[in-house]
Amino acid sequence: MAELPNAEDAFDVAKQDAVVEAMKNMSPEQRDLFLFLMKAKYQKRKLQLTGYLVGLLLWLAGMIFALVIFGTSSGFVGWVFLLPFAAVGLTLWIFGKWAERVGNKAPPPDLVAAAKGKQK
Repeated sequence: MAELPNAEDAFDVAKQDAVVEAMKNMSPEQRDLFLFLMKAKYQKRKLQLTGYLVGLLLWLAGMIFALVIFGTSSGFVGWVFLLPFAAVGLTLWIFGKWAERVGNKAPPPDLVAAAKGKQK
């Protein structure tokens, strides 16, 4: 099987021309396999960005909540400012694991077999 370009290179502006040239020289089956891999990497990046945005919103809501609790209570409740950061950390960890699972999804065996079969 001809060497497929790295799917991550499609996101690098400096390497996009080389990826386009490599795709022109691929068989349709190899192109389908490369597009499958590239789509998985795109979904991974989309999930990571979503995780960052959800984490940011959780931090903002958590800090507002912490300020309200801190301002209305009479004792020491400084620990409440740790909760927004814990929520952000947990959110980024969950979305990171999810993105890794989606981004490293193996292509279907029939797609790989078709891409290898056309090379022979």
